Amino acid sequence: MAWPTLSADWLVSRRTPLELRRRLLPVGPGRLGIAQEFVAPTEHEARLATAHNWLASLVIRQAGAIGFRDGRGLRQIPGERFLLYLPPGSLVRMQLGAARVETIGISATQPQPGFPQVALAIPCQLEREQALDLQALSAILAGSRLPDRPHESDPQHRIDADLGLPLRVRRLRGALYDHALSPAAIGRVAREHGYAPAVLSRSFTDAYGLTPRDYLQKVRVHAAVVSLFGGLSIAHAALDSGWGDLSRFYRQFRLATGQTPGRYRAAFVHSQRRPPDPSNDRPRDPSNDRPQTVK
Repeated sequence: MAWPTLSADWLVSRRTPLELRRRLLPVGPGRLGIAQEFVAPTEHEARLATAHNWLASLVIRQAGAIGFRDGRGLRQIPGERFLLYLPPGSLVRMQLGAARVETIGISATQPQPGFPQVALAIPCQLEREQALDLQALSAILAGSRLPDRPHESDPQHRIDADLGLPLRVRRLRGALYDHALSPAAIGRVAREHGYAPAVLSRSFTDAYGLTPRDYLQKVRVHAAVVSLFGGLSIAHAALDSGWGDLSRFYRQFRLATGQTPGRYRAAFVHSQRRPPDPSNDRPRDPSNDRPQTVK
């Protein structure tokens, strides 16, 4: 498989049975390019949450099955390639069935005119290089709009975990997201919506497959990753993503990603110092370059 020039060493996750490697790509100011390879040796649900940024990524299924679960059930994604688009504040439940997957795409906080406000998985024939081209991504996302309802997207491509869930539960997630970077978010949302914290936690977990605390951690860690890849210092990234205690930030970040914040910060610094090396842009045999297996 041919890759564009990559800018830093692979970041290897040691958190879950999902084998994950992540790498930073040079795509220009204001945007982050991220390439990933991951393997789910068995059935695995990967819950993806965005913070204040959007993500558009080409997903290439090399083996196994990929689907998305929501309140209506599980829907398998046909074909080998699709564009995964997550607007700010998304939560999706990606189901991996003994899957090996490659992704490459862009994340940014700057809003893009015409981009949808819902999470989508759109079949496409993008090449890897096009996955870093904002115009190519915009063309696909614009094509997903319903002609008679320009602010909505074709429901057959929607993958929001919210779909099919009761309005009261969706409102709880929206409120948790709004307060995700604030202290005591769960207690605050419970009071505002008239729930006991235990009841809120139970309702949320039954609907989304993870606890409110785990959801908030995902949003905060994702915000921190974007901040570190964007060049912020570790202390500023921690504060911007809702942690007032730096030692707790280190613990939770490493628990979630398998790496320290310093390792992610170093990836950004490395990408700024090393000029592109054309020799990196060459085919690779995945069987000879497998991610590290964590037992």
